[in-house]
Amino acid sequence: MSKDTERQFLELLVVQYQETRDPQVFAEILGRVDLLLCHIVHKLKRKIAYLDNIDFMDLYQTSIIGLRDAILTAKMYNPNEKIIPRIISYANSNIRKVYRYSKKEYAISSTFTYEKDAHFDVNQDLEELYDVLKWLYKKDMLSDRDLQIVNLRFVQQKTFKEIGKDLGVTAQTVHYKVKQILKKIRIQYNK
Repeated sequence: MSKDTERQFLELLVVQYQETRDPQVFAEILGRVDLLLCHIVHKLKRKIAYLDNIDFMDLYQTSIIGLRDAILTAKMYNPNEKIIPRIISYANSNIRKVYRYSKKEYAISSTFTYEKDAHFDVNQDLEELYDVLKWLYKKDMLSDRDLQIVNLRFVQQKTFKEIGKDLGVTAQTVHYKVKQILKKIRIQYNK
């Protein structure tokens, strides 16, 4: 089948599904756009870091819901209606909507990423410290800038002067800020 014939057949199936809501028609549509949905999911997993932790099949099933929404809202009587871009848009936005990642979660996880491998042994204390930082951040007791300072100082092991240069402040300001952050961490860590 040529691309035009395939597109026209898909459009006919969409109209038929809109009229009948027949599950077999939906299954036929899904069979025709299956690879497209897989491509959308793979592309989003590569593009959006936090989706990498989500199972492929969960994302794929969410894209199927987007497919259904695209089909039901398509205005096939309109000659300018393009079903494939609509499917792509709806599948993409449905995944993003369902798996929305809070800014706070992303900031804390991207600042303190560590892998369990031979080079770096994650012990219980470090995991507890990570949990304390995460808790402090969620409670708005640490700001994005505080996390950035902790990352620069303790993960990247930069000096106060280097951090000050990166952030546009003095080394003394950075030193004071690190002391404040450590005090908050100590209070929560010792509870």
